[in-house]
Amino acid sequence: MYNKLIVLFVLVMIACSGVNAQSYENLTVTKFEKGISGKRHQLVDVRTPKEYALGHLEAASLADWKDSTVFVTQIGVLDKSRPVYIYCRSGNRSSKAASWLIEHGFKIVYNLQDGIIGWEQSGRKIVKADDK
Repeated sequence: MYNKLIVLFVLVMIACSGVNAQSYENLTVTKFEKGISGKRHQLVDVRTPKEYALGHLEAASLADWKDSTVFVTQIGVLDKSRPVYIYCRSGNRSSKAASWLIEHGFKIVYNLQDGIIGWEQSGRKIVKADDK
């Protein structure tokens, strides 16, 4: 009887192990825009410096996903307890970066599912180097 209880306990623990697993959330342009309209967010562009210079979301910081040293350094200044809104060109790199953030202790991470391409196609504004 005692062994059966132990086995049952272990099975319950295994089944529940994924219950608290965190994940990032993909957001549409509209929901992403609403999220970054608040003051507590952290907005991160994970494209290359060259892509960033061609146009980025206002107030976005750059953390180049393709350069792991730069990425880790830039992400290191963020507050893990505050929401992070992350984007790239199409949503691919930023989804990988969002997973990395969750794996490294960030609590709330949102990914712009269609990237800056979707943002621009929906008529939203971007900031270009020439605008400054």
